[in-house]
Amino acid sequence: MRYWQILVFCLGISLDVFGAAVCQGAVLGELRRRRIAEAKKLGGEVIAFLHYPPISLTETCHEIYDTLVEEQIRNCYYGHLHGNSVNWAFRGESDGVNFDLISADYLSFCPKLIRKF
Repeated sequence: MRYWQILVFCLGISLDVFGAAVCQGAVLGELRRRRIAEAKKLGGEVIAFLHYPPISLTETCHEIYDTLVEEQIRNCYYGHLHGNSVNWAFRGESDGVNFDLISADYLSFCPKLIRKF
């Protein structure tokens, strides 16, 4: 019997590949969409794991946020926020996408169960 097939992909921009972690450009947007299309071909649920949050209580990176919404990605996990900055984290649902902060110190260095099989 085959269980859910989950492909983890990165919508974020790799520092070693692009030299900066920023939201910009149609070329990078196309790269994100191509990765999602390839993941969807494998079947199962596509889950986004990002280093930087695509949304906070005060700001949104629309290039990534809009991609998540348009591609109907239902779950997005992110880190980067530590210490008092976790107070700005958006945790919850927006436009059909569930966002959750999973930085190590926020979770008291205890792994978070994403899905039980």
